[in-house]
Amino acid sequence: LPLDSIIINKPLSIYQAFRGIFISVLLSFAVLCVLIFYLLLSIGRRKKAEQELTASSNFLNSVLDNLPDIVFVKDAKDLTFVRLNRAGEAIFGETAEQVIGKNDYDFFSEKEADVLAEKDRDVLTSRKLHDIPFEQIHTSIGIRQFNTKKIPILDERGNPAFLLGISRDITEQMTANREKN
Repeated sequence: LPLDSIIINKPLSIYQAFRGIFISVLLSFAVLCVLIFYLLLSIGRRKKAEQELTASSNFLNSVLDNLPDIVFVKDAKDLTFVRLNRAGEAIFGETAEQVIGKNDYDFFSEKEADVLAEKDRDVLTSRKLHDIPFEQIHTSIGIRQFNTKKIPILDERGNPAFLLGISRDITEQMTANREKN
């Protein structure tokens, strides 16, 4: 066309024809990219938090399982075991998985279980630490003497949720004291 030509019905470029849609698509794409970035960032933080939680849980389990004293946790409602360390497994003669969900009546004579359950209820009712200096219990490895401390673990409303117990086997110490005297 000559330089001074006037174009009538000049065709619009695709950008000019669909400028509003083009800008909307670009903005939507930018928003989606930002959202994907934050989603990936959030996933990374969550995975890191899960790894830290797992490491912390493994550490706590390792500490509890390597304690020489028996550590157990019972549900406050029905006094069933919810946690038991390795030292406790030896006393019960069963793995922690086999003990969890059971109560004292599943392992001890009715008389012993009644005494243990009564002490557990006293601790939960008083909501205070109880130090039981001497308990004699028939275990899977024979008659043993224990010094036991029990304390309620309270929920956010101050009601007992669990009972924590730590028992030290004092059988050898008691035998040594008797032989000394």
